[in-house]
Amino acid sequence: MQRAIHACLFYGMFPGFFSADAATNPYWQDAKWYNRDRPLFKEYIPAIRAVAEAGWQPVTLARSDNANVWVERFGKPGGPIYLLRNNSARPRRARIRLEEPLSVVGLSPKNVLSGARLRLINGAIAVPLQPDQTIAIRLR
Repeated sequence: MQRAIHACLFYGMFPGFFSADAATNPYWQDAKWYNRDRPLFKEYIPAIRAVAEAGWQPVTLARSDNANVWVERFGKPGGPIYLLRNNSARPRRARIRLEEPLSVVGLSPKNVLSGARLRLINGAIAVPLQPDQTIAIRLR
């Protein structure tokens, strides 16, 4: 379930679940399933909402130095949210280089989920990611 939630976060889409035939055994009608996953919803839905409300932007203004770490941008310069996804089965590290007009001194990157501040060094943010992990970074 966490893997599915991370994919939803990367694309700024709320999770939706149904059975293989879309008719029998509906996820939302079985309390053992949605109660099992409730902590994930509490953790990730606020971030997914923030990403969805910010709106996808086709020009990322950022580049990953690792082909396995994908980058998407939601929101306008001045407060964008970046989504970084490790699209592999191995832990990865990447440097995300910001382009103009975002590569300015004084930006403070923050992990949306954990609240941790990240370091912006020479216009780049270095991040480690676990397999299939997505992180959201807000720039202010």
